[in-house]
Amino acid sequence: MKKLLFLIIVIILFVVSIKIGNKLMVSYLEIKPSEETSATPSLFTKKEKTYIKESGEIQATDLYYVAGGNKVEDTNLENDMSFDNVSNFFYKIITKPDTYIKYKDFFDMPEVSENDFQNYFVIIIYNKDERALDETDLYISKIYIEENITHIVMKQKDNASAFALNNVYYAIAENSQLTDAISIDIDK
Repeated sequence: MKKLLFLIIVIILFVVSIKIGNKLMVSYLEIKPSEETSATPSLFTKKEKTYIKESGEIQATDLYYVAGGNKVEDTNLENDMSFDNVSNFFYKIITKPDTYIKYKDFFDMPEVSENDFQNYFVIIIYNKDERALDETDLYISKIYIEENITHIVMKQKDNASAFALNNVYYAIAENSQLTDAISIDIDK
């Protein structure tokens, strides 16, 4: 009787462990809309899509236009930007060439043609304050939509320098990832 009871318990544990293992494997292989995979999904070939055409960073001391070496107070770009209260970054979403020219004249940014704005938008992120050491020397690593929110993900560079002075970041990304709600997240 004890042997039969022991055998039944072992069989039940075996069946339960197989079911749990299958659920874990299926949940790991689930593909989110913001990801792309090879034709045959496997644990090692899954690759996330970033939706970024180009990105970079710039060093700026402030966001005032400089005319003849003097600050022009009424052209403070910070007043033209939105603020993310969670990440403490200012940001500007640019979907029109004329707005982009205003920022391109101030920052050393790549050329973006009028035709490019049919498929892409530009985001500029400005860090005004000092950051924690694990939030220095950042870059925009990916942009994606989740629950109708555009997530702009900042990540620290490999071998990051605590002395990096870049505080303005930009990315040119696919319009398909732009919503009215923006969240700037730091991937730590």
